[in-house]
Amino acid sequence: METTTATLLATPGKPVAGPALLQPLRLRDFRLIVTGESISLLGDQFHFIALAVLALQLTGSGLALGTVLMLGQVSLGFSVAGAIVVAAAIAGLFAGVPSQMTDEGEA
Repeated sequence: METTTATLLATPGKPVAGPALLQPLRLRDFRLIVTGESISLLGDQFHFIALAVLALQLTGSGLALGTVLMLGQVSLGFSVAGAIVVAAAIAGLFAGVPSQMTDEGEA
């Protein structure tokens, strides 16, 4: 009998130990993917922070730092959810003006 992913995860009559959420981690290929993606995500975050620090050291300007941080998020715009985040960030820039113009007593 050939062993497949389905037989590894759900064998009838055989009790499965541990929480169901951790069952995919029993598969070597899945563990490799999760480990690789985790390392990649960590590297992306280090790169993001390093760019911000470099911009601040080279220019000494908070404006340059903010620009680098904001443009670093543009890469999220390649997905639908990322486009929503970028649109919300841009809308947030302009939402401050009307909020500052209204009186604190008015709501």
